Amino acid sequence: MAEGDVHTYYEDGLWKNRVEGGRRASNTSPRRVDAVLAGRQIARKRHVGHFVHTPEGEIETERDYRPRRATRGAAADDVRHGGAADVTDHPFGR
Repeated sequence: MAEGDVHTYYEDGLWKNRVEGGRRASNTSPRRVDAVLAGRQIARKRHVGHFVHTPEGEIETERDYRPRRATRGAAADDVRHGGAADVTDHPFGR
């Protein structure tokens, strides 16, 4: 878990969302489903992780909304430089 990740948890009879590093809940809901959806939306917007906890505090699910980095492998280089994936090498190429 990293600074800025969003946690959906149950406390004092309410489901809450809190951004890690923050002191207070961002929002609350009496319904779990509403809190989970709100937490997911916050995490997506902030491009961070979203952790949903059980009422007992265990992590039930986690999702990562951080941007993925493209891997630079041979296949990617081939496409950029006209290698194996070139259109003229395709059986139906032009």
